[in-house]
Amino acid sequence: MYKNIRLCGCKRELLLKYVDIDSTLEPTEDLEQLRLLQNGYDIQTIMLNYESVEVNISEDVNGGESIMRQDTSDETR
Repeated sequence: MYKNIRLCGCKRELLLKYVDIDSTLEPTEDLEQLRLLQNGYDIQTIMLNYESVEVNISEDVNGGESIMRQDTSDETR
């Protein structure tokens, strides 16, 4: 089983075009990357060996910050 974490980056020109690109798949599947794939754009994906934590609501912030502090102190040892 894999966890999907999306960090999207693109050039300004593509972002300006993106709002006008049509897609029948995006609303059906509720996946915004399908707008690009359906219109011939490539998307790069990579696999990482990194355990992540979700920060979706304010109550998640302390846990995320705690892990970030731990990761930073691990690097300095």
